[in-house]
Amino acid sequence: MIPDAEKLAVAWAKANGALSALLQGRVATRLPKGWVSPFLRVVMLPGGDIDAEADLGTAFLQWDVYAHKPDDDAPDYPTASLVARTLLHEAQIWTPAAIGGNGFLYGFGVFRGPGRVEEPDTGWARYMVEMQASIRA
Repeated sequence: MIPDAEKLAVAWAKANGALSALLQGRVATRLPKGWVSPFLRVVMLPGGDIDAEADLGTAFLQWDVYAHKPDDDAPDYPTASLVARTLLHEAQIWTPAAIGGNGFLYGFGVFRGPGRVEEPDTGWARYMVEMQASIRA
């Protein structure tokens, strides 16, 4: 069976040394209430390809980096940008490997980002990166 792409992506980001140094494990598929800055959220977008016979798949992932200054809740664009650019770099240099018991990640193809996304309702800084991930069980 094809692995859960979101679970695999979260496990990859948490295990990545450069991202872990910036995020300290703050990676999930949802932005929790009372989140601590910076935070990385990943969601799987519709589309992709699945070869059920070979347990291979391609997942489209959207990564959102959120950051704000804890003292006044002002947007922290430099931090959000740094995390997004680090994510991009780490995805580009990834070598295929198993990610714990979550599946095998061949690699990423970045097709958009990092780009700044305005958040007028919250005022938080947000940067987005969209990728294609090649995975298998």
